[in-house]
Amino acid sequence: MNCNGTRHVTIKTLHGAFAFALQRFQCPIRAETTYLELTEQLCEGAMSARLAEFSAYYSNRMSYDEVAGLLERVTGQPVLSDQTIQHLVVAKAVEVSRQWQNERQADTAALPLPAVMPQVDWYDPQSEEVLLLTDAIQVKQQKANRGQGADKPTVERETKRVHTDVWLVEQPTGGFIYLTAGVDATGQEVVSGTARVRWQFQQDYAGRSEPLPVVAITDGARTIRCQLAELFGQPVPLILDWYHLDKKVRELMSMVARTKQEKAVHVAHLLDYLWHGRTDAALAYLQSAVCPKNTKQLEALVIYLEKHQAEIIDYGRRQRAGKPIGSGRMEKGVDQVIGARQKHKGMSWSPTGSKALGILKVVELNQQWEQLWFPQQAAA
Repeated sequence: MNCNGTRHVTIKTLHGAFAFALQRFQCPIRAETTYLELTEQLCEGAMSARLAEFSAYYSNRMSYDEVAGLLERVTGQPVLSDQTIQHLVVAKAVEVSRQWQNERQADTAALPLPAVMPQVDWYDPQSEEVLLLTDAIQVKQQKANRGQGADKPTVERETKRVHTDVWLVEQPTGGFIYLTAGVDATGQEVVSGTARVRWQFQQDYAGRSEPLPVVAITDGARTIRCQLAELFGQPVPLILDWYHLDKKVRELMSMVARTKQEKAVHVAHLLDYLWHGRTDAALAYLQSAVCPKNTKQLEALVIYLEKHQAEIIDYGRRQRAGKPIGSGRMEKGVDQVIGARQKHKGMSWSPTGSKALGILKVVELNQQWEQLWFPQQAAA
């Protein structure tokens, strides 16, 4: 094949944008002229892998506009716009989601889900546990009429939220892996968070012959109990997180007690009973020692404690055993995945944009970032 001409395209890198000469060849047999498409040299606006990785990495630390400004400062040229960077993030998150979907479809039938112990001794310092933590976080959703202009009628006035579930699964070697749902380019789930958790348990514990001592620490939401029962096909030993229990008692008692002094006394008594797992004593105290200014809120507190009675344990005893009593790790986890970047004043998000950033942050927190962007280097 003989070279008979050139054409130029712009290649964008961390060192700036460069005009790259594309060679054109003519086949001596068929007399056809073609560009060297097999090397993807005809991709207009092509960027280096390192530029794409750099842009995505900082997109979870600053706004897209700020990332574009950072790139201009680093390269000396406006190489990427904020919209281009956003599209890059979404495309990579969709790629990751597709990989998760394929993994689940390939391994679901091949690997069995391990059986779960119906009860564990969560006060024994020596007993094995596999902690499973989960929480949800919401950010403000962009309005449906965003960008329509001032002359357009308001379509929706109710503030909607983008809801994201984040899971933490304890690993056999220690430490935790972060999991969340995968999405397509429209923000629709292609693989659920619970499916990802099931797949992870299959990968980590499928060869285990003994039932798995799973312990879930949650905020007590009914949806979580349903998800866990669906996930394992049976109820899972569950602890109501002490932080949420403490917070709920204080919030409701603020509306029940007649004075601040009464609130302080009631809260002290209730939390002392609950810290030692004495829910019956706490309920008896509410019925005999509290003169409420709001009977409905007192009833709400009684219902809350009755509903979660099986999940309220002797927190002091478990803490002395050196075992966790709260989901502080989970609170930090959802903040790392979503909150730190997305929950700022004035911010609103599309489901696709919010979840895409969350997916890439999960990859980073799981120490899989370099493997995602540079698989050949990671394999070497």
